[in-house]
Amino acid sequence: MNPDQTAVVSSRAAGRIQVLYVKETGVAVLKGQPLYKIYSEQLSALQQEYLLAHAQVQQFPADARFIAIEKAARQKLRLYDQSEEDIQGLAAMQKQDPFITYRAPMNGTVSELSVTEGQYVSEGSAVLRLEDYSSLWVEADIYPAEAAGIRTGQKVQVQVAGWEDKPQQIRIDFITPAIQSGSQLMQVRGTIANPGNRWQPGLQA
Repeated sequence: MNPDQTAVVSSRAAGRIQVLYVKETGVAVLKGQPLYKIYSEQLSALQQEYLLAHAQVQQFPADARFIAIEKAARQKLRLYDQSEEDIQGLAAMQKQDPFITYRAPMNGTVSELSVTEGQYVSEGSAVLRLEDYSSLWVEADIYPAEAAGIRTGQKVQVQVAGWEDKPQQIRIDFITPAIQSGSQLMQVRGTIANPGNRWQPGLQA
């Protein structure tokens, strides 16, 4: 697995998970796809605060103090993942909508699901983990005496178990600067493309 292609989706607001659009691990999702909807009393209160500030600006458009209050209220909503379109819709409808739909920040596979529908979550709580398996790390152990003959950027061939007849060429991206704890080994690492997710994390190579 490549940690650079892993995302933990956390709740920006405290509230109740109203709908889980993805209910199990192993499901592939696309960037922008809805993951879950949360009911947030905090969001409802902030929307009410914004509507009041917006009404004051409409009544006193030249008042710098009201303009600043509205701007601050708008910024609070943005921190709750409310888009400019959401905020404009709120002002047009003059009606609170205490639901937030969170979307996938990237393409990936749901590898961990930490909540269930109806569960209350706090701000910052992890909801699920997404992993993109389109590329994987390949790690190899070496003895310190061998390290002198290896350098970052060097190209090497990798044979994946079950695909020995199709060796893959990768480039060494990283060499650990220290011996691993409890062993006399160092580690080198490279990244291998994984078209169609043909290989799974944890395979021997």
